[in-house]
Parts: sequence; C-alpha cells; structure tokens
Amino acid sequence: MSASPLYRAASITAYCVVLESCAAGALGGAAVVLHGPPGQDSRKNFEDIVGSRVGKDISTQRYSPVSSQVLENGAQELKYSCCSKTCFYYYLVDAKTNVITSWRYEGDCYIVP
Repeated sequence: MSASPLYRAASITAYCVVLESCAAGALGGAAVVLHGPPGQDSRKNFEDIVGSRVGKDISTQRYSPVSSQVLENGAQELKYSCCSKTCFYYYLVDAKTNVITSWRYEGDCYIVP
C-alpha cells in the first residue's frame, strides 16, 4: 500500500472522530460524508436533521449540552456545539413535558449531505 492511501485513510478516520458527536449523538445517528466545501445543501441538511428533534422528549438526546439556562417562562434552553468550532444550536424545552418545543442556531452550521 502506498503512502497516499494510508494518508487518506488516516485523514478520513480523524474527520470521523471529530464529527462523531455531531453525527452519531446529537443528531440521532445521521450519516456524514465529507466532500467539498459546505454549501446551501449542507446548511439545509443541518437544519432538517437538527430541526427534526422538535416535538421529541429531550431525554432521547444522547449528548449533554455545553450549557443550559432556565428562562423567565420556566422553559429550559439547552446549548449544544456541533459540526464546526463556530456552530451552536439551542433547544427550548418545556419544563412540564420535557419536550423540545423549538430550536435555533448560530454560527457556521452544516452537515454535508
């Protein structure tokens, strides 16, 4: 085996480890394929996957948030980090039902389809 395929295998392994928490955990096991720079499809893919959690119980979330706060209305806002160093997404959780009622994000968030 030449050095080139070994290098590619090592690079792919490193990317998979970095993205594992995003793909396998926070986003419910979504498959991530790395190719090319992120574009509009990548952002939409992120929005579709993370947004699909609305209406589900927060206890099904595999990873812990990086921070949380209780809002004036009693709801809890949970902050997660994903996909890039500048990507953060937030789930708003109803205090009585423990269900994710809405979400938002900020930063450079994407999952390459």
